[in-house]
Amino acid sequence: MKNALIFLISIMLLACSDEAKEAFDSSFRASFKESFIESCSANKPGSQAMLDMCTCIANKAAEQLSKSEMSNPLVIQEKIIPQCQ
Repeated sequence: MKNALIFLISIMLLACSDEAKEAFDSSFRASFKESFIESCSANKPGSQAMLDMCTCIANKAAEQLSKSEMSNPLVIQEKIIPQCQ
């Protein structure tokens, strides 16, 4: 009985862990998009074309790249920017 209880608690903790990882990942990607668009579009304030380009890059990077790749400008330049041009 004690082993079954420990097993059940372990399963519950693993499930919570997966949910926490997913929540963190989702939050990280949303934060990345917001921050990227803001800093990217600041290069040419008031330009709708620049805002559209920055939004495209941010969205595609958040959808396609790992968290570590998202922080690497060279990866974004090589893999994502060509898709938004």
